Amino acid sequence: LIPLWQDEVLVVRKLSLKHIPVLHLAGWFRDLGRDGMLAKVDMNEVREAFASLGHKLSILIEPWQELLDEWKPTELILCPHSITRPLPLHTAIWRGSPLIEHFPVTYIPVPTLARSIYEKSKTRAEGALIVSNPTADWSSADAEARYVMHWANSGNIQCKTLTGTDATKAAILAEAQKASIIHFACHSSFDHDLVGNSG
Repeated sequence: LIPLWQDEVLVVRKLSLKHIPVLHLAGWFRDLGRDGMLAKVDMNEVREAFASLGHKLSILIEPWQELLDEWKPTELILCPHSITRPLPLHTAIWRGSPLIEHFPVTYIPVPTLARSIYEKSKTRAEGALIVSNPTADWSSADAEARYVMHWANSGNIQCKTLTGTDATKAAILAEAQKASIIHFACHSSFDHDLVGNSG
């Protein structure tokens, strides 16, 4: 754990986790995805699965949850490693609700990116790119995109939306260069063996 805002004195705290429960948790989440539970149409079952997952993930934040009170962060930058990499740590329950409801959460592949992300986060967002339903087979994606656009507009952030067939790879790459916020409302896939290939 590193408080990135302390430029003069860098404080690093190394924490220990109980190995066996973490192994069980990682295995449970892997099986959850591979069994296709999260792809079921019944959204109540999906919500129950995630609610259960959030409580299970709480064991991962127990060793450092007191630092959330001590440091009072305004955001969390997480760099999961090894078996914890595929886990949605932002859903871990803290004070009765998921971490993501308390703090903005960013994931990074390597710790060395943390400083540059922190510095960039201090710059006000000037534009947002919203990519919605490029496969044109998920109507809820458009509702999500409208919600995100409303949120961005309330903060005077200009939005560019690419929807359906307009959301080509070339168009996304071109518009992404101009945006400081990018939101995807679309399908995704998860590669359990090579997490970096997920998307």
